[in-house]
Amino acid sequence: MLLPSASAVGTSLDNVQWETILRSVSARGGFRMEYGAAAGTREIAHFLILDRRMPRSLAFCVRKIRDNLSYVNRGVLQPGLAQRKVQHLETTYLSHDIDAVFEYGLHDYIQKFLALLAELSGQIETDFRFSE
Repeated sequence: MLLPSASAVGTSLDNVQWETILRSVSARGGFRMEYGAAAGTREIAHFLILDRRMPRSLAFCVRKIRDNLSYVNRGVLQPGLAQRKVQHLETTYLSHDIDAVFEYGLHDYIQKFLALLAELSGQIETDFRFSE
């Protein structure tokens, strides 16, 4: 929760915080080139979560995880549990539009997504024996 109250959504404080998030992931320039200066919260959230072209978006990173798991599993007939977890992330959380994310609840969505990424990380560790 970044804002002091729900009534602050859409205010200048809200906008400043979204701009800060863009700058913190070095995405402000790319965002402005794509959406222009008048874009708002939904566009920023879309850019950071669902835009497959933005290298730090959740969608881009999950796609890279999928590609890398496919590479290391080349020649294996059945996809491993880690690959199935990636597929679940893509189909359940990254195949919708930003309105569905906001309807789910942005904070809840991000928390759930991060929990699933942690599970995926543990599964990759298990599948590839990174821990003994």
